Amino acid sequence: MKRILLVSIAGAMLASILSAEPVCVQDTLENYITNNVVCTIGDKIFSNWGYSSATTTAAQVNVVPTPGPTPNLDPAVQFSSGAWNAFPGQTKDATIFFTVAAPAGIMLIEDAGVVVAGSVTGTGTGTVDEHMLNPNTNADIPGSPLHAAVTVGPTNPHVDFVSAGGVPMTSLNVQTFVHVSAGSGSHTTISAITEDFSQITAAPEPVETLLIGSGILALGLVWRKRTSHQS
Repeated sequence: MKRILLVSIAGAMLASILSAEPVCVQDTLENYITNNVVCTIGDKIFSNWGYSSATTTAAQVNVVPTPGPTPNLDPAVQFSSGAWNAFPGQTKDATIFFTVAAPAGIMLIEDAGVVVAGSVTGTGTGTVDEHMLNPNTNADIPGSPLHAAVTVGPTNPHVDFVSAGGVPMTSLNVQTFVHVSAGSGSHTTISAITEDFSQITAAPEPVETLLIGSGILALGLVWRKRTSHQS
């Protein structure tokens, strides 16, 4: 009965939180920024979008929600663009900003990863650095930033916050630095950046624990009353 009660409370809280915000839809990053969009992908809430670049614009970047392999769990947000490309002698840099949060009181973000798609010919370079910042200190959490390159090193680096010496987080401020450059006779393209986040179950808050305990106590009293009548 205790397990059923815990699951029922968690399920009700999750449904309440997720229904409070709309589901993220595919659109330009410019529209996300202009409309101050707060939305959900799976069980995560995304907000505080931003973009900075001297060579490209947010209108050239698409936000593509990517639900995880398990319903609601381990969702990802993908940013795709045809503007992150460099021809000989060119360099382009951009920074994407957003906040990701787990359902309050239910989950904590435990790890994160980034996958980069693109191509390089010649001596070109294409890299992505994903900085995950503690929203209270605005400093990188242990294991951050994650570094991914189009052709050099791991293309899908991942970090477990606890293994890196940190702790699971309620929310993260994410800054993603995009860099493409091309030397003589080369060409570099980053076509898509996919950033995913997974979680663990959070310990119940004191108030929730009290409510659960009260419910269990009430069930115990009912059971005792019934057994005393039967005897």
